[in-house]
Amino acid sequence: MPLMNRAQARQWSRAAAAVAAVFGTLPIVGRLLFGDWGFDGAWELAGALAILAAYLYLVGRRTYRPIPDSADLLDRAIQIARAGQVEDAIALLTEALRLSPRLWQAHQYRGELMLICRRAVEAREDFRAAIALMPDEPGLRMLLERAEAEIADKGDQENRPEHPDL
Repeated sequence: MPLMNRAQARQWSRAAAAVAAVFGTLPIVGRLLFGDWGFDGAWELAGALAILAAYLYLVGRRTYRPIPDSADLLDRAIQIARAGQVEDAIALLTEALRLSPRLWQAHQYRGELMLICRRAVEAREDFRAAIALMPDEPGLRMLLERAEAEIADKGDQENRPEHPDL
């Protein structure tokens, strides 16, 4: 959440510009009315306030787009997967990995979703990537073994004859 919204930034910009104008005119008024400059540092203060006013003006004009957070995408993917939208969750996890390739949990969850979708080869690659990032996580090795077992079962089913009686 930003520290101030656009309307507040514009308001503070106008206030800083007004105070800068006051401090900028003090030496001139002092010279005209009193015959002496008498306001040491007024020009410097007016300059600093003018810079602040310009900065706040720019902040008030700017629109901010939130930067996607890979952990937030991971959380949303888990929620979407629980709702049954597995392919959408896989897409979010892919985006999370694009933003943060070292997020081993995203590799793990995407691999688990790939197993659900019967895409064991892709799941195996995700589990291998997760193990490379977090070699001491024991659950990852079990998931990798499960993916490899499914790949082996799929290979056995493809090599079996269609008619076992023949």
